[in-house]
Amino acid sequence: MPKAIFTKPTALYAASLCVHTETTRYSLCGVQIEPGPGGVGALIVATNGHIMSCAYDIDASLTDWPATGFILPIHKLQAGLLAKATTVDVTWQDNMLSMTTKQGLVITDCTPIDGSYPDWKRIIPSSTDGVARPLAAKYLTILAKIAAAVAYLPGKSNLVIQHNGERVALISVDGVDWWQGFLMSVRSDKPVPNKPAWITAT
Repeated sequence: MPKAIFTKPTALYAASLCVHTETTRYSLCGVQIEPGPGGVGALIVATNGHIMSCAYDIDASLTDWPATGFILPIHKLQAGLLAKATTVDVTWQDNMLSMTTKQGLVITDCTPIDGSYPDWKRIIPSSTDGVARPLAAKYLTILAKIAAAVAYLPGKSNLVIQHNGERVALISVDGVDWWQGFLMSVRSDKPVPNKPAWITAT
């Protein structure tokens, strides 16, 4: 019987903000949970095609979990409960996955989403070029919410953005090494603005 214990519920909360909401890409309408490197811990991934959240819960425990992972409809959960929980248990029974907090509060009973999650590792850039490109403000707003949730101390939710030209920008939170975000640049028919002439160094 598959079972999981997550020690970083905020990773699930961060992922819940990045799932796809349209059924045209059904396999993206949930959070991919798969074994971590070498079978240690769990990787928690979600993307809507514009923004991606990746977290490594190294202390998570996955039992009888498939190597290809499960896609869980985390977006249907009450995200606030995940943000405040200390641990989340996932158990499989009667073809249903039940998620509960350490306090015993049942968040949801759901069935995994059918299908295979896309190869999310293909879009991860191997380097950055430092060239600035437009980034959608609405996705930066989501990243700000994630940063506030995963920050190691209240008020320490500083975003670190490594611009990457037309490729994917790398997003991290200052002082947090278990979460990584990725943000795709947007197309624009306008040139990237330079520093305006009315701003001068002193």
